[in-house]
Amino acid sequence: MTIEQLIAQGYVKELISKEDYDEYLRKRALALVAAKHRASISASEAHNVLDDDSAAVLIQDLRKGSQVKTKKAVVNIDTLSQKFNAGDVVNVESLVEKGIVPKNTTFVKVLARGYIDKPLIVELQDYSLDAVKMIVLTDGQAHKV
Repeated sequence: MTIEQLIAQGYVKELISKEDYDEYLRKRALALVAAKHRASISASEAHNVLDDDSAAVLIQDLRKGSQVKTKKAVVNIDTLSQKFNAGDVVNVESLVEKGIVPKNTTFVKVLARGYIDKPLIVELQDYSLDAVKMIVLTDGQAHKV
């Protein structure tokens, strides 16, 4: 038998790099999101529609080195949905401008609560997995900065 036949029959497993496996997981998660896309979604629906592993690989890490966490804040998805328009970039600066977090805030975590009914590009420091699910299932993006 050839190696390809042994792999096809499950007798031999092909080893791949962590980067290749992560890319496979990301593509699988993106396909799942595309199939389950919604115009609006609640936290409980998002929790049931997308698994945690898929949500975790969809957070795009844009951090450059370590960051100092001085003033922390928490925001909920429904607040972002109420205060921002479709396609808006949500970051610490825009949250401060809208009066959602205090001026000296440097670290924001997004939590799932209520509904989101628009795609947002969220560029913040931390997310609950259910919040990521809500963001990506409404065609938004979650970036960790």
